Amino acid sequence: MEPMIRARCDQHGELKGRTRNYVRKVKPLSYPNDAVVCYMRDCENPAYIWLDEVAASEYLSENKRLFMLMGSAARIKVQ
Repeated sequence: MEPMIRARCDQHGELKGRTRNYVRKVKPLSYPNDAVVCYMRDCENPAYIWLDEVAASEYLSENKRLFMLMGSAARIKVQ
């Protein structure tokens, strides 16, 4: 299974996916710079990156820091 990530601000909070569990919140490399903004419509707040179980495992065990943003061609580097 491919790792998946989502971008959400504090206001739009923790994610509950339909088919994925998002288990870890990390800061994008530019945080709180507005380079990565919340995915929610009309929200322009700086976003955290939420990692699903696969991405979180790679983040912790393999020290992976570059992930593909779900639903786009963007890749995000995290701290």
